Amino acid sequence: MKELGNKGRSRRRCAGIAAALYIGTCGFPAAAQMIPGNCGATNMPPESIVNAFRNREVYPSFTMICAHRGFWSMAHLPQNSQLAFQEAIDWGLDCVENDIRKTADGQYVIFHDAKMDVMFAKDLSNTPLPSNTQINQYTLSQLKSFFLRDRLLNVTHEKIQTLDEHLDQIKDRIVGDHEFKDQDLMANKEAFKYLIGLLQSKGMLSQSVIKGKLTADDYAWVLNELGLDGSEVTYTPKFFNDPKNTVPYLTSEIDKFRSLGVKAYELVITSDDPQNDNLRAIIPDLDLHHDRYGQFDLFPESGRGRYKAMGDRNEWDGSTPDPLKEKRGDWDWIFGTQDYTFMISDRPCLLAQYLSVMGKRYPFDNQ
Repeated sequence: MKELGNKGRSRRRCAGIAAALYIGTCGFPAAAQMIPGNCGATNMPPESIVNAFRNREVYPSFTMICAHRGFWSMAHLPQNSQLAFQEAIDWGLDCVENDIRKTADGQYVIFHDAKMDVMFAKDLSNTPLPSNTQINQYTLSQLKSFFLRDRLLNVTHEKIQTLDEHLDQIKDRIVGDHEFKDQDLMANKEAFKYLIGLLQSKGMLSQSVIKGKLTADDYAWVLNELGLDGSEVTYTPKFFNDPKNTVPYLTSEIDKFRSLGVKAYELVITSDDPQNDNLRAIIPDLDLHHDRYGQFDLFPESGRGRYKAMGDRNEWDGSTPDPLKEKRGDWDWIFGTQDYTFMISDRPCLLAQYLSVMGKRYPFDNQ
């Protein structure tokens, strides 16, 4: 691996840099760096980024960053909107993560929450929708009549995107990280068959990551149904600290996934709590096989308000989650205790600066 020179020396100087970046030390004053195209961009086409993502043994110093629901947080844009995804493209980010839901008439749209009353307005006067309104209660044409709110809950002119519209927007421009959010779709092999088949028909498999809760056996069924080789699809199984995820079960599933060409896993390790020990226990084996693993770096605020330790969201009051239960907002903890090599983030530019100083944004260091 090439000598990082000044970057390497900076990395050693800047302990606790996640906090340092906010106050402008270590040569990276956040405000001064926040100009489009200056987000630690790799300057690689989407297909090359996915190739680096799939080959940790060749690109060990590269950490892929996906803008969570697009790049919406800094510009006060609606999450999962055309503007938020365009912002990520304009800033030269690696990847955008999206959330896929199904409408009452069976159409796929891009939206995170099951409920609509917070992030949607009925009209440009910001008239709220009834509480507990659900995406799957409306047809696509009805949803298109509503307006998305931004992270401060101001109404905008943005409308909900269909999955087709979203894919056409990002094609050949940025990596897409696709996730079903409906509970009945997260592990539904027919839904994954549709999504992967759609990406295949649009010529987008090589610039796409698909994540979810499919078992290895169901994923094998999807590949067989579509006549695909595992090397053509980048699927990242998502594991939580669920009681069923014992070490023997995880080890068995990962062995099956490897035989299907899977190269990366999303491990939702939330803190040092022992309930996460099963997920931690499989990390040495992932490292041995040069598999990637990553997750979402939960921060205390979102477009809807504050994240609490167990995921309940209220208006953000400036406090932070209980560190005994939730530490994903601490990059020093994330990268100091596990060697994560991809991250889904609401702070993608800041994270790119942090990782650059840490020597984890250089895909060609070993060439």
